[in-house]
Amino acid sequence: MKTRLIYALLIAATCGMTITACNNDKMQEANEEMQDSLAATREQLREAATEFSMDIENYKRTMAERTDAYEQQLADLQQELEAEKKDVKADFRNKMKKLKERSTDVKTRLNDYKEDGEEKWENFKRDVNHEMDDLDEQLRDLRKGK
Repeated sequence: MKTRLIYALLIAATCGMTITACNNDKMQEANEEMQDSLAATREQLREAATEFSMDIENYKRTMAERTDAYEQQLADLQQELEAEKKDVKADFRNKMKKLKERSTDVKTRLNDYKEDGEEKWENFKRDVNHEMDDLDEQLRDLRKGK
């Protein structure tokens, strides 16, 4: 009887160790898969952050070129206005000064922008584009009224 009991205990212990060993292998495989997945996710986040930063820099460069071109148009218009009457010149100069200030404000906003999430970035771009479109329209109107 003692022998049977010892054999039963040995068989039960062997089965327990086998089951535990199998579970440990499965757990280790699952852990390795999770580590690989985590590493891939980290790499994707790094790539997304780099892409986002590049988007910001490209946009800033494009808008800087656009504001520079806008300011050159203002300067050209200023030269054209030199031949106008004094009272007309003064009115146009005041309007042009305001447009130049707004253009400078856009440049400052672009230079001061810091990465603050994609949603805020999209809102910022929309606002800046709207401001530049408005400035372009006002410059066209000013040219027509010259």
